Amino acid sequence: MKKYLITLFFMVVFLPLAVDLPVGRMDAFAQVQYSVPETSPNAFLIKRFRLKFTGDIVESLLSVTLQAELNNKPVPEYDDSEELINVNSIALLDAKATFNFNPIRLTVGRFLTPFDHYTPISLFNLNTLDYPMIDLDYSPSRQIGIELLMTLSAMDFWFCVLNGNEKNNYEETDSEKSYIFRLDIKPVKGITAGFSEYIDNYFLDEAYVKNTKSNVFVSVKENNYFFITQLSYIEAGGETGVTVYSYGYFFNLSFYLGQFEITGRYEFIDKDSNKPGEVKTRFTGGVNYTIVPNKAQAGISYFINGETVEIANNQLLFQLQFTL
Repeated sequence: MKKYLITLFFMVVFLPLAVDLPVGRMDAFAQVQYSVPETSPNAFLIKRFRLKFTGDIVESLLSVTLQAELNNKPVPEYDDSEELINVNSIALLDAKATFNFNPIRLTVGRFLTPFDHYTPISLFNLNTLDYPMIDLDYSPSRQIGIELLMTLSAMDFWFCVLNGNEKNNYEETDSEKSYIFRLDIKPVKGITAGFSEYIDNYFLDEAYVKNTKSNVFVSVKENNYFFITQLSYIEAGGETGVTVYSYGYFFNLSFYLGQFEITGRYEFIDKDSNKPGEVKTRFTGGVNYTIVPNKAQAGISYFINGETVEIANNQLLFQLQFTL
């Protein structure tokens, strides 16, 4: 109960800041879940609580974004004697400056990478209550670097130079670099075909490592429904002497009925095709209800997980998310 009271306290304190300020705007975003696992006890969870500031330095030309999260899973830090010295409770997610030179946009700092369709999508706009397994397992998520986006009437092109190595990496060294190339083509309104390539280079225990991840997707967006399918292929190797081949795909279909969204997704992933027992599947069905557009939404999702060896790990989730 204590953590819920603390969260309520923060909401009350920051509520007056959730307005337009003279130099920008401050928003608070929260996700509260109630989980019903197949074998574990039911539980309440404050999944996320974030504060986001956006502001224009030069109107229509230069803007900044800062976003922090009250860390739900603190990361302990130890000294040389392995004694606990600190527990991080606040994580800096985004710290970026964006230059708009229409039709080119340049972003510098720490930000969500355009790895594929879902990675840069706002949590508020996800179809189910979680990202696809491909994103959870393979997306570099947030990185430090530079992103160049060119937007034309029938094409979007991204090029990024990033610090790479680990997911949500905070560090930048000369020996660790990654690159993203992504091209989205929009032949007609509502249809997008996209391709992306993620190349990661770094050293691990003095051995050079190179990971290549390729994504191809097609999406159809209409007023009453949304469909997307994606295929991903991953090759990880280098001087380590071990090469891992992995691939995965998913199909996602959503129907919109007024304020309701009925959604379903099937996913398959083989994390290492050289080894048996690395296959995972997941079917997700759910319903979302928009209480206030872009402000409050309730959702329910049921995850049916499948593995090479059957595990009782299906889960039912109820979620309320809102922006102040």
